[in-house]
Amino acid sequence: MKYKIILFFSFLLLVSCDHSDNDSIQEYDIPQYAVINGDQTIVVNNTNDFNQLLGKNKDLENVDFSHYTLVITHGVSNAGILKIAPNICQKDGSYYIVVQIKNNYTTSVEKWNVAYLIPKVDKPTVKVSVSYSK
Repeated sequence: MKYKIILFFSFLLLVSCDHSDNDSIQEYDIPQYAVINGDQTIVVNNTNDFNQLLGKNKDLENVDFSHYTLVITHGVSNAGILKIAPNICQKDGSYYIVVQIKNNYTTSVEKWNVAYLIPKVDKPTVKVSVSYSK
């Protein structure tokens, strides 16, 4: 029941978002094995912060921080991950990231991450909702 309520509110949020501004938002690929230090949601606005946070990961694409802000959310699942379904939208100046993680029945602990390039904003408001299901 709790899972259905979370899905309902996630769906409601996505339907109510302004999708016209989403054309300038791009997914940014960070491998699942990447080492990410910091909070669950991280906003990166310059090369120095990028190198401090992700400098150990040499295979990452360069970001033009004069035009973009990098938003990363990450976590740990207590079960194996079958699928990660992220979505982002903008509404009233805030960015909403909804991450739905489909787990399998193994008991392995797995890291996950989702990252987006958004138009340059010094201090964006980012709200994240994460749900897990089997």
